[in-house]
Amino acid sequence: MKTKTTKITSLLLALVMLFSAFGGLNITALADVPTVNVVATRMMKSGVTVYWEKLSDVSGYQIEYSYNKDMSNSKTQKVNKLNTHYKIKSEKHNTIYYRIRAYLLKNEVETNYKWSSIETAVLPKDYSNYDTGKKTLIYKNNGVFNNSFKNYTAIIGGCASFDSIFIIEYKSSDYPIKITSNMSKEEYCGNAGAFTAYVPINNMSSYYEYTVSPYTESGLAYKNTQWEINIYEITPLVNIKSVNRNNTHAKITWNAANADAKIDGYYLQWSETFDYKSYKQQDLGKGSLSCAIDGLDKYKDYYARVIPYKKVTVNGKDVIHKYMLENVGPCLSGKKADDFDAYAQITNSKRKKKAFWVKWAKVSDVKGYQIQYSTKKNMKGSKKLNTSKNAKTIKRLKKKKAYYVRVRAYRVVHGKTYYSPWSNKVKIKTK
Repeated sequence: MKTKTTKITSLLLALVMLFSAFGGLNITALADVPTVNVVATRMMKSGVTVYWEKLSDVSGYQIEYSYNKDMSNSKTQKVNKLNTHYKIKSEKHNTIYYRIRAYLLKNEVETNYKWSSIETAVLPKDYSNYDTGKKTLIYKNNGVFNNSFKNYTAIIGGCASFDSIFIIEYKSSDYPIKITSNMSKEEYCGNAGAFTAYVPINNMSSYYEYTVSPYTESGLAYKNTQWEINIYEITPLVNIKSVNRNNTHAKITWNAANADAKIDGYYLQWSETFDYKSYKQQDLGKGSLSCAIDGLDKYKDYYARVIPYKKVTVNGKDVIHKYMLENVGPCLSGKKADDFDAYAQITNSKRKKKAFWVKWAKVSDVKGYQIQYSTKKNMKGSKKLNTSKNAKTIKRLKKKKAYYVRVRAYRVVHGKTYYSPWSNKVKIKTK
């Protein structure tokens, strides 16, 4: 039977935390013998995130991990009972060994339960599949239908700072199965198929939940009908390749998102702040892998990031699904207010009666110049005056008196004045 394809938008804080219920998990039994079972792992460049089944009547979990097979020099970490996942950092190691157990704290007495078996996570040497967000298997489950129960339900949940797509593949032996979702009225039926679930982080209170049941008129399961669910995560991360900033202009280029995600375009956002509370945005097509920005304040730093998006239909309405990334993005460094391309240097001077005239080379991108003169070489008792021109006559001086003079440029940025270093010092004697 041909599989239907839909786009499901769920409101959720997402990465991937998987809880089992009904036929797939017996909470009561696990509470009696609280042994923790690992249900999924997600390998990343920086390590591996481990997910396990949620147990009732426990105070929390303890994970032990090591980079040695014999678990020597291991580290342990306690995890709150509300969480059922933990990220182990690779610390430049390729292989990680770990195990998990539950503990109960009652009357200030802590009881530790049995450790799970030691699991091994071997991180791939080539991280390209993870860095580019290609399809990654993060959860796998299977079962056998019989007359004792009718369906299986699982919930995708968790916490992350970016949105995700999940491709859910299903297959069964002998008889077809039916997949339904709490986020859609559509059903997916057949012996094998796949559909896509979109899980944004717009709302913490909703979960994406799917149910597997036998596809029969009576609703009763056929004995020995085996089924399997594979859930792949796709996060079309993009990496900014280059950033070129030139005063009020900047150009950003990035790599294309992976083809599995089938995005419709990119948003380029830039902001003056690290948290992007206020930002400007350009909407670009999926064929655009570079963008120029104009009108920047050349004396300010900006942050830039590229966000892939996909157009999806929710309740009959077209909406934009953003893949909000957790990275801040590279800094578009502005020009430093006290960084001058050149310094004012005196090029000419003339003696005048009780005065002198002095000229200096122009400096670009400045508001004006400050002249300092004194009868002493160490410039004690000096006087200063400002001018917007690159030449100035200083009057009302003493007759036939030697003066020392020097010049510097200045600019005013956001209400604050910045000066360049002083020029060479010139001695001039009045007439």
